[in-house]
Amino acid sequence: MKRDECMDTYFVARGLRVRQEPAVATLRQLFELPWHIVSGLARLLYRWQERIDTRAHMRELDDRLFADIGLSKADVAGEVEKPFWQD
Repeated sequence: MKRDECMDTYFVARGLRVRQEPAVATLRQLFELPWHIVSGLARLLYRWQERIDTRAHMRELDDRLFADIGLSKADVAGEVEKPFWQD
């Protein structure tokens, strides 16, 4: 082991990180990518569930409430019939 490598190991073991070692950087990069994928998937599933809930709630409202906000039954029917993955 070279002298620089020994010094890096010495400082890292005592919590005095001088520079990031390549092996540590590689491990961090391996775990960051899957985390972004998982969090993106969770956000997507949450958004889809919101759409499902909102459209189910809209099905239950009566014509009088739609008239109050200036929508017709046809406008609402078009929105309610959309699949959950469509915005």
